[in-house]
Amino acid sequence: NKITIIINKNNIPISVNINSANIHDSIITDQAIKSSTIKIIRAKLIADKGYINHEYKKNIYESRKINLIFPERTNSIIINTNNEKKLLKQRHIIENFFSNLK
Repeated sequence: NKITIIINKNNIPISVNINSANIHDSIITDQAIKSSTIKIIRAKLIADKGYINHEYKKNIYESRKINLIFPERTNSIIINTNNEKKLLKQRHIIENFFSNLK
């Protein structure tokens, strides 16, 4: 199974979803956003490489103004901006959250 959790910058979970492991992260993210305890719009979602899907990134921005930020692969033509790199350093917040669950 795969656990998808959206937390705010204060480490408070606003959405928790459990799905089978064979579903792409971008599909699960849509479910997590829809089931959130608060309406998520005009936000930045910082994700890991499992979320790499540029079409989904474009669609989620156009429909909800959510900026999905994930680290680009090292061999990718597309590279992260300096601002994205700075925001990706905040992934430790969710990683620590998962560590505390264990």
